[in-house]
Amino acid sequence: MKRRINLVGKSTLTVSIPSKFVQKYELKKGDELEIREQGRNIILSLDNQEVTTKKGVIHLAENEPFLRRYLTALYCEGYDEVEITSEHNLNQTQIKSATDRLLGFELMESTLKRMVVRDVAIPRNSEVLNIFKRLFVVVVNIGATIQDDMKNGEFEHAGEIRDLQNTVHKLCNFCQRVLIRTDLDSRTHTFQIYYVSSQLKNIGDLFVEIGELIGGSKKRFSKETIQGTALCISFLGDVFKNYQYPSAKKTVELRNFRDIVSKKIFTILLQSSLNQTEIHVLSILTSVLTCIKSIEVKIYTFVGSV
Repeated sequence: MKRRINLVGKSTLTVSIPSKFVQKYELKKGDELEIREQGRNIILSLDNQEVTTKKGVIHLAENEPFLRRYLTALYCEGYDEVEITSEHNLNQTQIKSATDRLLGFELMESTLKRMVVRDVAIPRNSEVLNIFKRLFVVVVNIGATIQDDMKNGEFEHAGEIRDLQNTVHKLCNFCQRVLIRTDLDSRTHTFQIYYVSSQLKNIGDLFVEIGELIGGSKKRFSKETIQGTALCISFLGDVFKNYQYPSAKKTVELRNFRDIVSKKIFTILLQSSLNQTEIHVLSILTSVLTCIKSIEVKIYTFVGSV
């Protein structure tokens, strides 16, 4: 929420408090507010207590395979600091690798059996929608790149696609972290963006899985399979456009297009001439389509309020 700074008198600057906060906290003339600085943020509070740092602890067994999963969960839950301990020597490279998808998390303290990862960035409410849009764009780009590789019959952009996948995870995790730590204009809106960002991450992972199948296949894909893939990616792009520029007419068209894409992929799957790789790819595309459908429904419910 943005507020304009006003000049009162010759040199006094003031900012008004939104009425919903005045009502919620029953503020009145004469009440005192605590003002403090945190990074580039100016924080107003009703008391003089310092903002508490949310801390977590992970105790690792030897050769623990789920460190990335544990750290990501705490990160998305809004933890500011995570202490990692073990009875065995910790691997600094492994710790750093586990944080490469966590924007703002940095390794700050390191000993043989104890390391501390701390948030060095301040999530801002105003960033959520921009992050969300960027997340959409990157996932669409992964799909378009996969489509090009399918046409060429080679996984030519493997490194580029994995970098994009890493970006998708970073953006999704950061978006969800900000949503946990702050509020948008409504809880419903917050939940919807949280849900859609998770689905976009799933779609990105599914696209990468298709890319790996392309790279491992020695057979070229049929024209029908390439067309089905293109329709699926086009559907995702159109859903994003309707999020950016909402239209009741476009929403109806998307529903019809969704049915067309579903029928097309199902019809292709029934062909007896498909090889096993194509069947696998089309099966993954049905999962992609299911994710896109759920995104379409969620966006339809809040697109008018964004």
